[in-house]
Amino acid sequence: MSEPAGAGPAPWRLIVTVNGAPVAEHDRRERLAGHQRRVLDGMDADMDGGIELEGRHIPHPSAADRARFVAMQLLLALDRGDRDLVTLACAYLARRHPRLGEVRAVDDGEWISLELVQDPGGDAS
Repeated sequence: MSEPAGAGPAPWRLIVTVNGAPVAEHDRRERLAGHQRRVLDGMDADMDGGIELEGRHIPHPSAADRARFVAMQLLLALDRGDRDLVTLACAYLARRHPRLGEVRAVDDGEWISLELVQDPGGDAS
């Protein structure tokens, strides 16, 4: 998960950091199998019915709401050690949000702050 000194962000990679340490990543260059794409579609269908985000119900979540919701699920999965859900959440975020370069979390033991950092060099396609 390291890059040569002076290297910029890699647009093919989504990285997840907690308290500055890399904890997960997803390589956008890897093809997803058909069943994996269907699972991501199912996640969207489930969220079409609304989501609970930061203590409030959002009946029609925007793409940004969905990204934040999935990123929070990703952090919970990391905490539980659920690698399958971590992988799925990373794939969702990387595929549905191609300019997303980093999910950056800071956990102080009581609160988790979450920032979704866009990669300025990312491909918008």
